[in-house]
Amino acid sequence: MSLTSTSLPLMDLKRALWICKAINQRMFFAMGIGDGKVDPLRTVTLSEMLEARCRVELENMAALPGKDKMRTLHVIPADRLIAAVYALEHFDPNNEAVVVMLTRDILGTVSRKALGIVELPGTADAPQGDEVAA
Repeated sequence: MSLTSTSLPLMDLKRALWICKAINQRMFFAMGIGDGKVDPLRTVTLSEMLEARCRVELENMAALPGKDKMRTLHVIPADRLIAAVYALEHFDPNNEAVVVMLTRDILGTVSRKALGIVELPGTADAPQGDEVAA
C-alpha cells in the first residue's frame, strides 16, 4: 500500500500547502520573521486546517530525492499551533476567557488557567489597509 492510497479523496496539495503557509505565517511573524502580511483563514475550518497538515505531511513522507539527491520538504504546523491560529481567527478579542480549566501550581495550590483572545496595541511598523486581516 502506498502512502497516498486511501479510501477518501485527499485534499488538493496546492490548497493544503496554501493553508499550511497561512498558518505558519502567523508563527513566523510572532518570531519576528516576516512583515506581518498573512493570508486570510477566516473561512477555513479547523478540520480543513488539520486535514491540510496531514496532506502536507503525507507529501513530505512520499518525497523522493531527485537526480541531485535533494528532496523538497514543507514546513508542517504543529497541532497546537493550528488550534491557536483557529482560535485567533474565529474569536474576537474581548479580554475574556474562551476556555478555563483548574490546575495546580508547583506548590499544589489550586489555580485557574485560561485561554483568551486579547487585542494588543498597534505598532509603528504594523501593516495598514488591505494588508491587515479583517
